[in-house]
Amino acid sequence: MSDVPFLVEPARELPVVRSADVVVCGAGPAGVAAALAAVSCGANTVLIETSGCLGDV
Repeated sequence: MSDVPFLVEPARELPVVRSADVVVCGAGPAGVAAALAAVSCGANTVLIETSGCLGDV
């Protein structure tokens, strides 16, 4: 047995509300650049930001 602790969660069903080729978390400068690069390559891209604005505010 390993010394690494494990977190056990009960099984549950989560709805899938959207699918994408690329998911970018964070709309700071690097996240926006990554999302734009993915879109320019033709990937179906989702950019997720919790603060509601771009630019790492």
